[in-house]
Amino acid sequence: MFLENPRQTLGRGTPTHKAITDTLNDEKMRTKFWKLNNGITAICTDFEAVSGSEAYGIENFKIVNGRQTIFSLEKSSAPIDDVFLLVTIHQAVDDEERNQISEATNTQNPIKPVDLITNYSEMTEMVLQCKRHFPEFYFERQTKGFQSEKRITQNSITSIRVMKKNATARAYYAY
Repeated sequence: MFLENPRQTLGRGTPTHKAITDTLNDEKMRTKFWKLNNGITAICTDFEAVSGSEAYGIENFKIVNGRQTIFSLEKSSAPIDDVFLLVTIHQAVDDEERNQISEATNTQNPIKPVDLITNYSEMTEMVLQCKRHFPEFYFERQTKGFQSEKRITQNSITSIRVMKKNATARAYYAY
């Protein structure tokens, strides 16, 4: 669901997480969460109303902005059953348009130029090549991607065998 988001979660130590947590922990502010939070931006290849209901069928749903919000909601110790969240879903079949939406909506935390290449086909190919042919290595396509992996992955691949996106992308494109 987060594969086209330029970053994984930035974690608990960020000002964004603290602000979200403070809002969720305040009973009055929590009801205004949808007004105070940028919400989630997602892309999909197709969506349509389901006949006879208020539901929609959505194909290839991917969140391109809002990972920190979801992380904070996941980690919240406050009740969140009364929390409303804005979700914007854009139908975008074209790779260029999907990347433009991702780039344009990721402005609340500064985005580094290297994060903008996250969804390039070369980056996805690097991940697949590692998994298929070099499983002892990990290509970090998303910023902080390795830190977000399951413990079993982190334990099976030593940190020295993690290919960081920035350094690897520079070498790849230089080649």
